[in-house]
Amino acid sequence: WSSLFIGGTTNSLGGPVLADHRYPEDARQRIIGDETLGVPLDQAFRYAGVSNDHAPHALDDDAARHEGLPSKILQGMCTLALCGSAVFRVADVGDPNSLRRLAARFAAPAFPKRDLTVEVAEMGTTDDGFRSLAFEARSGGTLCISHGRAEFDLS
Repeated sequence: WSSLFIGGTTNSLGGPVLADHRYPEDARQRIIGDETLGVPLDQAFRYAGVSNDHAPHALDDDAARHEGLPSKILQGMCTLALCGSAVFRVADVGDPNSLRRLAARFAAPAFPKRDLTVEVAEMGTTDDGFRSLAFEARSGGTLCISHGRAEFDLS
């Protein structure tokens, strides 16, 4: 269930302060690997079917062009999910239930029929004792996911 109150204002930030997840430049010295995924033409359609995210710019070239895009794009959460799965494999994490945090910045759209390359760097251990990894992704060579962070409880 969700509640929505329209027109309200607040003088303070809501919720806890979120942990930083910027990709530090020195992490580029700790790259553990990368994975390139071939994104099929129908990826957005398949994702729409399971997520109920039927954004027109992800399913129709004309709708995407109407929004100033060259062609249909992948849904953002679809792109992030593909990145998350690549991070698991590159880092050899194993158990998906160990994921405690997945954060990223959407820097540009990712596109069907273009390879998605995810690069992963080791970040050490968080104050909570979780393994921390930084990642970035490129769609057809263009940075589409930046400042990615994945944290895993491997205890």
